[in-house]
Amino acid sequence: MPDFEPNPVDWSSVEQGLGSKLPQDYMEFCALYPAVVADRFIRIDHPSCSNGRLNLLKDGMERTRQLGELVEEFSHHHAFGAFPSLGGLLCWGSSTSSEQLYWLTVGPVDDWKIVVGDREDDHLVFDGGFTEFLVEIFSGRLNTPVLGDYVAPLSEVSFFK
Repeated sequence: MPDFEPNPVDWSSVEQGLGSKLPQDYMEFCALYPAVVADRFIRIDHPSCSNGRLNLLKDGMERTRQLGELVEEFSHHHAFGAFPSLGGLLCWGSSTSSEQLYWLTVGPVDDWKIVVGDREDDHLVFDGGFTEFLVEIFSGRLNTPVLGDYVAPLSEVSFFK
Protein backbone atom coordinates (compact mmCIF):
# COMPACT_ATOMS: atom_id res chain seq x y z
CA MET A 1 0.00 0.00 0.00
CA PRO A 2 1.57 3.33 -1.02
CA ASP A 3 2.09 6.01 1.59
CA PHE A 4 -0.32 8.74 0.59
CA GLU A 5 -1.30 10.21 3.91
CA PRO A 6 -1.39 13.99 3.52
CA ASN A 7 0.45 16.45 5.69
CA PRO A 8 -1.84 18.09 8.25
CA VAL A 9 -3.40 21.39 7.23
CA ASP A 10 -3.83 24.46 9.39
CA TRP A 11 -7.01 25.65 7.68
CA SER A 12 -7.12 28.91 9.62
CA SER A 13 -3.68 29.86 8.24
CA VAL A 14 -4.61 28.71 4.73
CA GLU A 15 -7.83 30.72 4.73
CA GLN A 16 -6.03 33.73 6.17
CA GLY A 17 -3.36 33.44 3.43
CA LEU A 18 -6.01 33.20 0.73
CA GLY A 19 -8.34 35.74 2.24
CA SER A 20 -11.24 33.32 1.90
CA LYS A 21 -12.79 30.20 3.28
CA LEU A 22 -12.66 27.09 1.09
CA PRO A 23 -15.34 24.55 0.19
CA GLN A 24 -15.88 21.83 2.78
CA ASP A 25 -15.58 19.02 0.21
CA TYR A 26 -12.12 20.27 -0.84
CA MET A 27 -10.99 20.38 2.80
CA GLU A 28 -12.31 16.84 3.34
CA PHE A 29 -10.46 15.67 0.20
CA CYS A 30 -7.25 17.25 1.53
CA ALA A 31 -7.74 15.47 4.87
CA LEU A 32 -7.72 12.14 3.03
CA TYR A 33 -5.20 12.73 0.23
CA PRO A 34 -2.08 14.78 -0.41
CA ALA A 35 -1.59 16.62 -3.71
CA VAL A 36 -2.64 14.45 -6.64
CA VAL A 37 -1.65 14.02 -10.24
CA ALA A 38 -4.29 11.95 -12.02
CA ASP A 39 -3.41 10.07 -15.19
CA ARG A 40 -0.26 12.19 -15.51
CA PHE A 41 -2.57 14.97 -16.66
CA ILE A 42 -4.76 16.59 -13.98
CA ARG A 43 -3.06 18.16 -10.95
CA ILE A 44 -4.96 18.85 -7.73
CA ASP A 45 -3.17 21.28 -5.43
CA HIS A 46 -2.93 20.72 -1.68
CA PRO A 47 -2.16 23.54 0.76
CA SER A 48 0.55 21.61 2.63
CA CYS A 49 2.37 20.07 -0.35
CA SER A 50 6.12 20.67 -0.21
CA ASN A 51 6.24 20.76 -4.04
CA GLY A 52 5.46 24.38 -4.93
CA ARG A 53 3.94 23.32 -8.27
CA LEU A 54 1.27 21.38 -6.35
CA ASN A 55 0.77 23.72 -3.40
CA LEU A 56 -2.50 25.67 -3.30
CA LEU A 57 -0.94 28.73 -1.66
CA LYS A 58 1.94 28.84 -4.14
CA ASP A 59 0.81 27.32 -7.44
CA GLY A 60 -2.90 28.04 -7.11
CA MET A 61 -2.38 31.63 -6.05
CA GLU A 62 0.29 32.20 -8.73
CA ARG A 63 -2.05 30.91 -11.45
CA THR A 64 -4.84 33.07 -10.02
CA ARG A 65 -2.51 36.10 -10.07
CA GLN A 66 -1.53 35.37 -13.68
CA LEU A 67 -5.19 35.19 -14.64
CA GLY A 68 -5.71 38.56 -12.96
CA GLU A 69 -2.96 40.08 -15.11
CA LEU A 70 -4.53 38.66 -18.27
CA VAL A 71 -7.98 39.91 -17.28
CA GLU A 72 -6.57 43.36 -16.52
CA GLU A 73 -4.82 43.59 -19.89
CA PHE A 74 -7.43 41.82 -22.03
CA SER A 75 -10.70 42.15 -20.10
CA HIS A 76 -12.81 41.91 -23.27
CA HIS A 77 -11.45 38.36 -23.81
CA HIS A 78 -12.34 37.02 -20.37
CA ALA A 79 -15.76 35.99 -19.10
CA PHE A 80 -14.63 36.04 -15.46
CA GLY A 81 -12.40 38.12 -13.27
CA ALA A 82 -9.76 36.75 -10.96
CA PHE A 83 -10.04 36.22 -7.23
CA PRO A 84 -10.12 38.22 -4.94
CA SER A 85 -12.42 40.26 -7.17
CA LEU A 86 -16.06 39.57 -6.38
CA GLY A 87 -17.06 36.48 -8.35
CA GLY A 88 -13.47 35.94 -9.50
CA LEU A 89 -11.85 32.62 -10.30
CA LEU A 90 -9.61 30.95 -7.71
CA CYS A 91 -7.29 28.24 -9.07
CA TRP A 92 -7.13 24.87 -7.27
CA GLY A 93 -5.53 22.75 -9.97
CA SER A 94 -4.39 22.50 -13.55
CA SER A 95 -3.59 20.15 -16.38
CA THR A 96 -0.25 19.34 -17.94
CA SER A 97 -1.48 20.97 -21.16
CA SER A 98 -2.05 24.37 -19.45
CA GLU A 99 -5.76 24.30 -18.66
CA GLN A 100 -6.65 25.66 -15.24
CA LEU A 101 -9.19 24.36 -12.72
CA TYR A 102 -10.94 27.09 -10.75
CA TRP A 103 -13.64 27.76 -8.24
CA LEU A 104 -16.09 30.42 -9.35
CA THR A 105 -16.27 32.39 -6.10
CA VAL A 106 -19.94 33.39 -6.31
CA GLY A 107 -22.36 32.80 -3.43
CA PRO A 108 -21.81 30.64 -0.37
CA VAL A 109 -18.44 28.89 -0.44
CA ASP A 110 -19.93 25.39 -0.47
CA ASP A 111 -21.98 26.33 -3.56
CA TRP A 112 -19.02 27.46 -5.66
CA LYS A 113 -19.11 26.01 -9.17
CA ILE A 114 -16.09 24.71 -11.03
CA VAL A 115 -14.68 26.44 -14.09
CA VAL A 116 -12.22 24.74 -16.42
CA GLY A 117 -10.42 27.23 -18.62
CA ASP A 118 -7.45 27.80 -20.83
CA ARG A 119 -5.41 30.92 -21.54
CA GLU A 120 -7.61 31.86 -24.50
CA ASP A 121 -10.69 31.88 -22.23
CA ASP A 122 -12.32 28.83 -23.71
CA HIS A 123 -14.08 27.53 -20.66
CA LEU A 124 -16.60 25.16 -19.19
CA VAL A 125 -18.71 26.05 -16.17
CA PHE A 126 -19.56 22.87 -14.29
CA ASP A 127 -22.76 23.27 -12.29
CA GLY A 128 -21.48 21.45 -9.24
CA GLY A 129 -18.73 21.51 -6.68
CA PHE A 130 -15.25 20.09 -6.32
CA THR A 131 -16.16 16.50 -5.46
CA GLU A 132 -18.94 16.26 -8.05
CA PHE A 133 -16.55 17.56 -10.70
CA LEU A 134 -13.89 14.96 -9.84
CA VAL A 135 -16.42 12.12 -9.94
CA GLU A 136 -17.82 13.26 -13.29
CA ILE A 137 -14.47 13.92 -14.99
CA PHE A 138 -12.71 10.79 -13.70
CA SER A 139 -15.65 8.51 -14.49
CA GLY A 140 -15.82 9.77 -18.06
CA ARG A 141 -19.36 11.12 -17.73
CA LEU A 142 -18.04 14.66 -18.24
CA ASN A 143 -16.17 14.92 -21.49
CA THR A 144 -15.08 18.42 -22.43
CA PRO A 145 -12.78 19.62 -25.20
CA VAL A 146 -11.66 22.38 -22.83
CA LEU A 147 -9.58 19.75 -20.98
CA GLY A 148 -7.60 19.03 -24.09
CA ASP A 149 -6.21 15.53 -24.24
CA TYR A 150 -7.72 14.03 -21.08
CA VAL A 151 -9.31 10.63 -21.59
CA ALA A 152 -11.29 9.00 -18.78
CA PRO A 153 -11.85 6.83 -16.87
CA LEU A 154 -9.21 7.44 -14.23
CA SER A 155 -6.48 4.83 -14.43
CA GLU A 156 -3.44 6.16 -12.55
CA VAL A 157 -2.98 8.38 -9.49
CA SER A 158 0.28 9.75 -8.09
CA PHE A 159 0.47 11.37 -4.67
CA PHE A 160 2.83 14.16 -3.59
CA LYS A 161 3.49 15.26 -0.03
